[in-house]
Amino acid sequence: MVEAYDAANNSAIFQAYTFLLAVIAIGALIEFGIIKLLKRYAIRRKWFFAEVALRALGGQAIFWLSFLGLASTLATVVPDLRIASAVRLLLNLMAVLAVMSFLVRLVTNAVRLYFIRHTMGSISLLNNVLRAFSFIVLGTTAMAYLGVPIGPLLTILAGSSIGLSLALREPLANLFSGIMILATNKIQPGDYVRLSTGQEGFVDDIRWADTYLRELTENLLVVPNSLMTNTILTNFDRPNSEFLIFLPVAVPYDSDLTRVEALLIEEGQGMMHKELGGVPEHTVRARLAAFGELGVQFNVILRTHEFNEQFPLRHEFYQRVFARFASEGLPHPIPIQRIRIEPVGKGTVAELDQSGQSEHISGVKQ
Repeated sequence: MVEAYDAANNSAIFQAYTFLLAVIAIGALIEFGIIKLLKRYAIRRKWFFAEVALRALGGQAIFWLSFLGLASTLATVVPDLRIASAVRLLLNLMAVLAVMSFLVRLVTNAVRLYFIRHTMGSISLLNNVLRAFSFIVLGTTAMAYLGVPIGPLLTILAGSSIGLSLALREPLANLFSGIMILATNKIQPGDYVRLSTGQEGFVDDIRWADTYLRELTENLLVVPNSLMTNTILTNFDRPNSEFLIFLPVAVPYDSDLTRVEALLIEEGQGMMHKELGGVPEHTVRARLAAFGELGVQFNVILRTHEFNEQFPLRHEFYQRVFARFASEGLPHPIPIQRIRIEPVGKGTVAELDQSGQSEHISGVKQ
């Protein structure tokens, strides 16, 4: 009789473990097979709500099938009633957290995906805020389910909020400034910005307290978020990334200005194609700007797609203009200074100081 009971018991335990492993395998197949394929299809089709829902379902299939298997085989796998009761309480808590996790991930994924599709990429501040929101919701849900009173905790937090706000005034100012930057959509990762204080660079990331700018020299510039919202800021990528550049060119005073203007426009227009970063629809202009020491100065107005593309465009333009001037026989500008010396009039004296240097000579003009 005992041997028959043990055999039946072992057979029931074996069947329970087999059933548990089978449902876990089915959950893994659904998770890493069906849901993954559907997610790829939704991403390729750019279905917003389907992608949000499928991302939120990550891990849910394995969990719920495992939960079903454990709940069905708990009495067989764990014969001890006290341990089984504790395991059942833990399973119920995990089920509640799984439901809340799914709902929270629906909201956070929708916000994150919206920002990703409307900006240049993911932002650390946004991810951290959403992650903190998720932890707070799941933590309060677990405390409420376990019967832990939340009211006294909220009272303590409310009572200490004034002291915390004074102690964390600067960090909180930077935090809310970062949130304001995201909400107003003033800058995005990848934008090239210049502050009125002189700092400039590409926006690399927006974090809790700082905005990271990557300079053209690949140095990382850390700017407090409060400064980003309180300073005058020039964004070279808004409202569009196209950028006008003014290239100065000087020619001697005895040059044929009409001919020079035509040559500059011809060379500039020949560079307005995408391979060099130019805008084909732009009409190049050459305008007289000033009379300087080198000669007459023109400003050639080109247009490039992005701020960073102006440097190879400048290089190529000056190379072409230099070669074109040489082939056309146009002289290059040379600094010219004229000095007029007049004879010293009668009664002029040179007063020397104790060091032997002349302090004043009257009647001499240059």
